[in-house]
Amino acid sequence: MSAPTVSITLATYNRTEFLQETLDSLVAQTYQDFEIILVDDGSTDETPQYIEQLLKKKKYAKVRFLPLSQNKGIAFAISYAMQHAKGTYISHIGSDDLWHETALEKMVQVLDSNPEVGVVYTDAARIDKDGNIISESRFAENPIGPQKGWIFKELLLKGMFVSAISVTFRRSLYDLVGDFDANYSISNDYDFFMRCAAHTQFAYINEVLASWRMHDKNLHNRDKTKAYLERIAVIQKNYRIYGRKFLIPAWRYRTIISSIYLQTGIFKAQAREFRASRIYLLKSLMAMPVNVLAALLFVNTYLQVPWLWRFDIYKKAYLRIFK
Repeated sequence: MSAPTVSITLATYNRTEFLQETLDSLVAQTYQDFEIILVDDGSTDETPQYIEQLLKKKKYAKVRFLPLSQNKGIAFAISYAMQHAKGTYISHIGSDDLWHETALEKMVQVLDSNPEVGVVYTDAARIDKDGNIISESRFAENPIGPQKGWIFKELLLKGMFVSAISVTFRRSLYDLVGDFDANYSISNDYDFFMRCAAHTQFAYINEVLASWRMHDKNLHNRDKTKAYLERIAVIQKNYRIYGRKFLIPAWRYRTIISSIYLQTGIFKAQAREFRASRIYLLKSLMAMPVNVLAALLFVNTYLQVPWLWRFDIYKKAYLRIFK
């Protein structure tokens, strides 16, 4: 039996609620030359048994189930799935997200037609746990917006805008850049695609071809401080390796590091964790000593004027700097 063109990877942990809906969106794709590699990351509930029962249905014949005996973390689980991929292309989706029926067909068309492109991603709607639309486009209200071509600099300075739930890339690129980094439990996709962006061009399909489900169990909703700090670590790592290659000025690098520490300090102050807030605001000043806002807010950890902690007050100025 010949290898499929595409390997679709997904990993789950203690989650049965949305999994069948996700799998149904995959098997309904108009492009059918694919396999699905589903990894259970050592679930401690009934998830493995639920999956085994589910896969008895004929419509899930394309699914290969790879259960792990213990929880290794999402980055390890995704990498494990990709290591077992047989396809020329690898796709990824979250185990609670959905693809629209032409998503894979259109992503494959882009890669087939553009050999200089290593990664293609699409727009996505945001939905709640019940499938109701929160936002019809991930980028509609995002002033940073999608980027294409050589996007390493934009990823490093603007953050993670690649839609990691509706993305397809070449297996040869994965072999080049390696696995998802298990040091990052939240920003592993950001690090992975930044490493990809150091080696290849990205394409963007300006069409909503997926639905990104937002709910309380999303990783990025669990620990905002960790998300901020992991983003800083990813930027520091990749700037050290690739910053010179892409001619990123040191002052731009210091500015974005200072900005993220500033956001972390504001977040901690909003939670009334003023001691922690001072630490991050000082780090913001250390990265960029002329950051007057960080100095002002550091003083405010003692004065505690409530309205000064509203990040939306500074958001327009922040976006002008980094757009």
